[in-house]
Amino acid sequence: MSQRVLVTGGSGFLGSHVVERLRAEGLDPVVPRSAEYDLTQEDDVRRLFADARPELVIHLA
Repeated sequence: MSQRVLVTGGSGFLGSHVVERLRAEGLDPVVPRSAEYDLTQEDDVRRLFADARPELVIHLA
């Protein structure tokens, strides 16, 4: 199983390149969508971590 990496801002210019590189390296990037998670809300952040269970976080938002 590949390492799960949470990438905030993963759909932006920089983030999309980071996500592409992570996939090329065999990792499993998870990009939260604002329609699904409001990362300004603690409950949504907790839910995201419970859902994604990342081993690493890259914050680009």
